[in-house]
Order: sequence, then C-alpha cells, then structure tokens
Amino acid sequence: MVAWVASTGQPLLANDVNAEPRYLPHHALPDTQAELTVSLKIGEGVIGVLDLQSAANDARFFTGKGRRRAAIRAAFAVKAARGCRLLYQ
Repeated sequence: MVAWVASTGQPLLANDVNAEPRYLPHHALPDTQAELTVSLKIGEGVIGVLDLQSAANDARFFTGKGRRRAAIRAAFAVKAARGCRLLYQ
C-alpha cells in the first residue's frame, strides 16, 4: 500500500487488509488488520508516506475524527520536512 500511495499520491484505506491486493504484510507488524496510508506532499511532489495500522478489523480509528487526526499528523510532518529543506538549502 505504501508503494502505491507513494507512486500515485492518492490516499488508500483498507478496513480489512486481507481483502486489499496492494497490501504487503510486514513481519514487524503481524497483527495489522486495517491500514490507512496517505501521501505527504509539498506542492504536487510526494515527499513521503504516513502509514497507520490497526489491529482491529474495520478500525473505527480510520473514520471521522481518526481520519482528521491522520490528516493533521500528515500536515505537521510536511511542515517539518519543509523546515528541514529550508535549513539545508
């Protein structure tokens, strides 16, 4: 899912990762049942990906307030990356 989001810039939500063909399991996260993956962008360019997992199938965290919290975290990450880029120019 991360690679797909990084290449397309589009968010991807899988409330059941077993039903998502773009999901690739990771040995360090064996309990993942749901996943929300969003791109981090500056302008039109993708600079990273925020990937959130849940052990709960059909995770309510990824709806409503949870999705807004993820968007806020993504915005903070982009702001931090933008600041780092300015420091190293």
